Order: sequence, then structure tokens, then C-alpha cells
Amino acid sequence: MIRLLFAFLLFPFTLTYALDGHESYILLNATSNEVIHKQGDSLDEQASPFSTFKIVLCLMGFDAGILINEDLPEWDFHIDYDDYMTTWKSAQTPTTWITHSCLWYSKILASHLGLETIQHYLTILNYGNQDMSGGLTKAWISSSLTISSNEQIQFLQRMLRGDLGISQHALTMTKKLLFIEELPEGWKLFGKTGSGSLSQPHTGDILPIGWFVGWIERGQHRFPFAYQIRGKNIPPSQRILRVKYFLMDSMDVIDEMGSIDKRDVSFIH
Repeated sequence: MIRLLFAFLLFPFTLTYALDGHESYILLNATSNEVIHKQGDSLDEQASPFSTFKIVLCLMGFDAGILINEDLPEWDFHIDYDDYMTTWKSAQTPTTWITHSCLWYSKILASHLGLETIQHYLTILNYGNQDMSGGLTKAWISSSLTISSNEQIQFLQRMLRGDLGISQHALTMTKKLLFIEELPEGWKLFGKTGSGSLSQPHTGDILPIGWFVGWIERGQHRFPFAYQIRGKNIPPSQRILRVKYFLMDSMDVIDEMGSIDKRDVSFIH
């Protein structure tokens, strides 16, 4: 209760989104495959991955040898590229591509990979519905390629266990690019946000969707999570804070599993 009150006093907005948007969240123990926390009734409903698909593009790009390291290749911006954000209007490297969530870099990478190669990877990765019919450079954006929260977390679970059938270099570099921040007591946070909107088939209404998928780890302990909110636009930084709140709220359960100390809960600061 003290921990919950502390979180509320610092970040009252982190506790209000469930009132305004439809949330789903699942947290898994990567070692035992045990579900630690889940909520929401849409965990099996598929939706566009949006920018969380950059995790897959990253794995494919490094495994295929198109991406070299965190700095190469560097691709220049051109006037006809997507420029919704100021940070996209300059040359990008793999690091800035992930940091800025740059759409045009994803499109160039997808073009280098080619549809046949991407389809092959989606099959061996068993990613979502594996449907690229929406187009080589846009299938993951409000189009044909979809994935559920449960599928997101199972994909991350296989990645963390090294069960994807791709190179160790691809896994290592992808993990490096997905690092977000150091958390208290030696925990590290990794992940990728994504957001967009879908048109509802029966009403034509536009439904905002936001993702944050990733994991926390310390030593050999890893806990992948998948968070999705529908019906409300919230920025990536606040989706990350929302997940930190959920993680903090799960620490008593994780402690009972013998993984960590209760003192390791101060993720919101």
C-alpha cells in the first residue's frame, strides 16, 4: 500500500489510463514461462504491431547482414522520405533509427530485405499472422500484419531464450539497440513502443492503439511484458511509465518466486 501511494503521489496520471482507454498487459517469467500478471480481455486480439515491428526488422537486418553494427549502415535523408518528426529529417544509423523510431529507415531496410526474405523470417520467427499482403514497406502499419499481446510476449520469450533460429550476433545487437535505461538495484529495461490507429469495420470509427513491449532483466532473471492500450492516445514516455507501475505492483509476486528482493521495486522515480 505504501508503494502504491508513493507511485500515485509521484505520477497520478499513471493510474488513470485504465479509466479512459482499454488496457491489456501481461508479464511472464522467462525462466519458468509462468504468467506473473495479466489483465484485460483483449490479450488474444490481434492488431497492427506498428513500430514494435522494428524489433523484428532489427533481428532480420542483422541476421541477413544488412545491418552491421549500431552505427552502420548510415542512410541519408531524402526530401521524399517520411518526415513527420524533425528527428527524421537527417541521416540515420541503426541506433538513431530505434531511438527516433524512424519510419523511412524501416522502409529502406524492408526494401533491402525483400518480400520473400521477410516472409521467410516471419515464418521461422512465428510472428503474428505472418501476413505481408499489405505491402513490403507498410504491412505492419494499420494493414495486413497483425499480432496479439500474447503472441508478442511469446515471441519475446523465444528471443530471450535464443530459440528463434537466427544468429547470436543478431540477438546481441538487437538487445543492445532496445536498451532503454538502468533501473534501481541492477535491473535493466529493454523494449520498443509503437502506436497508430485502426478503422473499425462496422462503424468506421478510428481507434487509437499504443504498444510497449519488452522485458526487464538482472543477471539471469528476465521478465518479458506486453502492454497495449486502445481508445486513448498517450505518448511513448507515459506508456513506459505505465508499465513501470505494473512492474512495481508485481514485485511481491516475483519476490515469492525467489527471484528478487522487495527493495527492488522503486522503478518509478
